[in-house]
Amino acid sequence: MPLILQRLGRLPVVLLAAFFCLLPGQAAGLDMVYRSEIRPLLDQFCFECHADEDTEADINLDSFESVADIRRNTKVWLKVDDMLSSRQMPPKKADKPSDGQRAKLQQWVHSLLLEEARARAGDPGRVALRRLNNDEYNYSVRDLTGVASLNPTREFPIDG
Repeated sequence: MPLILQRLGRLPVVLLAAFFCLLPGQAAGLDMVYRSEIRPLLDQFCFECHADEDTEADINLDSFESVADIRRNTKVWLKVDDMLSSRQMPPKKADKPSDGQRAKLQQWVHSLLLEEARARAGDPGRVALRRLNNDEYNYSVRDLTGVASLNPTREFPIDG
């Protein structure tokens, strides 16, 4: 094989490795998006009522400077997610975000909460396997097949 082909054969692998090394992690990506896109939306539509000392509903969104701050108090962001989803916020008299802006904000909050839930989930421990008794097995097979007269356990040993 010519030397040039041998060297070019390694080039895609090297470029791919370099590309993945330069990609920011999920947490860094969320923080960049928060600072560049989400925080300005909050500033535009939320900070009038939910910033500084005198805040509505005791929610001060201005105190969240970074994703790390948000992760320390996700309960507030669960409320934010609920209020955005139900369209209770911003209130009727306030400026409203466009549907695209609302979707971007909701998607970002949902992504952050999902990532945080996964990070905090931990190991559930050992899962005990459980066996169905004959009746449970019959009912399960009947439900799955839709055949009410099916009795697959008639040849099984008696439970005991």
